[in-house]
Amino acid sequence: MPIDRKALRKMLAHYRAWNKAKFADQVLRRGRHTPTIKWRMYQDLYAFGRQGKPSPNEWEKIETAKEWEAYYARIRKFEAWRRHRAS
Repeated sequence: MPIDRKALRKMLAHYRAWNKAKFADQVLRRGRHTPTIKWRMYQDLYAFGRQGKPSPNEWEKIETAKEWEAYYARIRKFEAWRRHRAS
């Protein structure tokens, strides 16, 4: 399927205009917030994001603990193999 060059040029022109508008908006807003205000805004955003994530149920907690135990068992086995091989 051939590329529609007119549509591509039009899309690129819109994209360039959007980039310029976004950059201009960033320049205009630069320096309005102190680092302290930006940090608080980040913390608020993070807290909001955490609200949407439900806490794991008991089954998930048990499965996660089993997975970590299996992982550490493999690490212990590898370390034992490494020590034996080094001697």
